[in-house]
Amino acid sequence: MIIMLLAIIFCISVVVCFIIARIFKAPLESILHRLILEDIGQAWLKYLQFAIYVVWDIQWGKYLEHRELPDS
Repeated sequence: MIIMLLAIIFCISVVVCFIIARIFKAPLESILHRLILEDIGQAWLKYLQFAIYVVWDIQWGKYLEHRELPDS
């Protein structure tokens, strides 16, 4: 039961993170396009989107550490 709860929470976290990354994709592209070359800008955009996923999941995990899970 707890494993299923954690799996569902993880899936929700990934979906929310995907939505956040999509929302910020256009602003990040425009900023990177103005600052650096297009080839390197695309690589940096991929790196920043990956960083969004990693930071979101780490923060979500820290949030879950401080909450009590229900007893099964």
